[in-house]
Amino acid sequence: MGCVAAVSNWTNKQLESSLLPSKACVVLRVAIYAYQFFKFCLFLPLAIAFSLISFVATRIFPEKDSPLVAFAKNPTWTEGPAQIPRKQNGEPIAIGFSTADIQDSGPNQPQFRGTNWGNHYLAHSAEIDLTGLPDTLNHPQQLIDELREIGMNHWRTSISLMPKKGARSG
Repeated sequence: MGCVAAVSNWTNKQLESSLLPSKACVVLRVAIYAYQFFKFCLFLPLAIAFSLISFVATRIFPEKDSPLVAFAKNPTWTEGPAQIPRKQNGEPIAIGFSTADIQDSGPNQPQFRGTNWGNHYLAHSAEIDLTGLPDTLNHPQQLIDELREIGMNHWRTSISLMPKKGARSG
């Protein structure tokens, strides 16, 4: 813990020293302002020179855009099920997301009674719209089919699919 605190303290001191001082004596503040102005005048031409070199190099040796950048520049959409994107070697790219079962099945399921989200739902059930939830608990295949339709090939959910001991449905 001492090492982390020392590093944290060092970075805080570095940040404070890089900013314009507000609580130092006048002589120290003027000296720091002059030093920072000198650093600015020294590094600004270097930054300009390197950015110009970088600009010229990227024009002379352009790189092919990655598929994501190419799509962002010129988005093309196809009708029907999405195709699973593939790497250059033909291997499918893993595309997916993770969710929690309470998000997919709704907080009114028996295993969520007594949880923070379940209690919140019960207290605010009139304000919360649960229409359109895929209900992975009772209809997992429907969600899997919908995910395949949009080109997802990985999906992870929480492990709360089993009702809590003693919870009753209905």
